[in-house]
Amino acid sequence: MNTIPQLAESIRVVLEDSALEAGQSSGFIARERKFNGATFTQTLVFSWMGNPAATLEEMSQIATVLGVEVSRQGIAKRFTAEAAALMQAVLKAAVTQTVQGTQAAFKILSPFNGVYIVDSTIIQLPEALLEVWRGSGGGRKGQQNAGVKLSLRWNWQTGELAGPELQAARSHDQSAQVAAPNLPANSLQIADLGYFSLKRFQQLAQQGAYWLSQYKTGTLVFAPCGTALNLPRLLESYTVDRLTRTVRLGQRQQVSCHLMAQRLPDDVAARRREQLRKDAQREGYRLTHARWVLAGWLVLVSNVPHSLLTFDQCFLVYRVRWQIELLFKLWKSEGLLDEWRTTNPWRILCEFYAKLVALLIQHWLLITGCWQRPERSLFQACRVIQRLAWALAFTLRFAVLFDLFLSLIHLCLASGSAISKQQARPPTFQRLLAA
Repeated sequence: MNTIPQLAESIRVVLEDSALEAGQSSGFIARERKFNGATFTQTLVFSWMGNPAATLEEMSQIATVLGVEVSRQGIAKRFTAEAAALMQAVLKAAVTQTVQGTQAAFKILSPFNGVYIVDSTIIQLPEALLEVWRGSGGGRKGQQNAGVKLSLRWNWQTGELAGPELQAARSHDQSAQVAAPNLPANSLQIADLGYFSLKRFQQLAQQGAYWLSQYKTGTLVFAPCGTALNLPRLLESYTVDRLTRTVRLGQRQQVSCHLMAQRLPDDVAARRREQLRKDAQREGYRLTHARWVLAGWLVLVSNVPHSLLTFDQCFLVYRVRWQIELLFKLWKSEGLLDEWRTTNPWRILCEFYAKLVALLIQHWLLITGCWQRPERSLFQACRVIQRLAWALAFTLRFAVLFDLFLSLIHLCLASGSAISKQQARPPTFQRLLAA
């Protein structure tokens, strides 16, 4: 776990040292008048940390807190390509920092040396930024939309993030460096189908790491003796609600693993099949009987031995994958990462980079302040930090005061920000504790 002085040092490195250097290297500071690279960065980061919909007036007020007297117009005219380059450099510096919290006491996860969730999300950008971040298609006259893909690898045991790694939205999920199969021995990777790769599964196994994934429709399945298995036909003929057996996946590069299938409730299967039908109709392909059958089951594949995770525990632990979806939801709904109140493309890009820096610092505060609590609520904790952002900005200049204020934030996070237990639909932390 990072201590308060270590956390404070990471924040200062990003918002002071790296920002000052980037202000010069980006060309943002030709000659210093009011802002330098650090004070401009801090103005944007703390403004949007406190209020993700902050106005120029609010930015001017935060600048005053930082000791810079500047008008709304004075801030507005500084949103240039050089300012965007400055903020991008600061974001790159933030991503290199290693910050982690204390593991929560989930006994079911204790056998693993880290539980890593890998996923990505796409942020659509205005067409004016097409040459900066090329999107994934669908633009006018065959052009591509502007968009950026954020890829993350999240060690859910310690809260530590690798990333966000930024790529053009058109990039494949598996091209991101954070998706590379280079995990510690005895760790566990959980990822969605965008990262399904038999080659990568094999590499993880060779490193002594474990993987847990949903089965990708169309992947060939063989019995250990080499006999091909028709999985949809096998499931269709099954009269019980679960199936587990040792199999080999793929034909050329076969991967040995456990295949586990759980029949879905009728209403869930019906919704999945209706979505398949709509997708096939919209995209113009034929919906096969095999896909229809598989939509009625949740099928997982994994190399985790049953001595570490039983059948039921595998399905429970797979639920952890959705936590990264909640993190992206937090960044968008509370951090407004994909919203802005301007048409100036360079201001939009500055805002996007600055919000990401703010969200990373917010994440560092969350995982060092309340990660040891299984019932932590990231949404409630986020609002605590938003309310205290202006004071965080003010105390940054005073080392001892800043450390004390970080300790105060930790106390606030530790005393509240909890999810209530439920009987009808228990949240993931409650299910994991019960296991």
